[in-house]
Amino acid sequence: MQLVYRIMKKVFIFLFICLSNLFSCKKKADIESLFNSVFEMEIGYSADNIIGYASAFKINDDYCLSSAHNVVYKNNNDEYITYSYIVGRVYNSNIKIEFKVNDYNYEDDYVKLVPYQDSKETFNQIKSLSYSISNDYEIGSFCFSVGNLNNCGLSYNTGTISSKLKKIKYHNKENYFIQTSIEISKGVSGCPLFNDKYEVIGIMTFKLRDSNYEYIDGLSFALPLTAVFADNSSY
Repeated sequence: MQLVYRIMKKVFIFLFICLSNLFSCKKKADIESLFNSVFEMEIGYSADNIIGYASAFKINDDYCLSSAHNVVYKNNNDEYITYSYIVGRVYNSNIKIEFKVNDYNYEDDYVKLVPYQDSKETFNQIKSLSYSISNDYEIGSFCFSVGNLNNCGLSYNTGTISSKLKKIKYHNKENYFIQTSIEISKGVSGCPLFNDKYEVIGIMTFKLRDSNYEYIDGLSFALPLTAVFADNSSY
């Protein structure tokens, strides 16, 4: 009887390890598949005059999303100007898609980018990310981002939701943001913020500075997708 018990115990442990490894591999594969819908962005006046790097992601069949401040700036006359060179590299390839600004809201800090005609066929082959605008995530819940960290290629960064809708004055306007503990740096701005269901819930936008104008680590903010797809009254 004891022999049967020991054998069954070993079988159970073996099956548990196999299932755990299978789940871990599936989770890794699921996360890696998200990379294919995020672009490593080069922004500037031309291919020879790049002024910055950022992230963007495909949200539907028509356009991708990013932060407006990545591609739009104010000139000395307080006029909004869009950069003429906006190019996204497809993950793990040398394929590049050239985009143009379709619509933007500088105060809320989001932009909709559409591909030029020559890049539409490639763009159409890229899968759109799933997203949620319900704001049903909880404080303390797991979240993660996929962005072009310091222009070193896409990276996976994890954290938690620190505050659901934090009211902050940004771009001379009070707005609501998702506060997270995810570390962000140059190049990550405009990347997607995911919940634990692998759904996009926001656009990683900025991090706060202290009184010495130094960035505060572990304190980052994402614009909720409700600001893009719904009226502010939905808050």
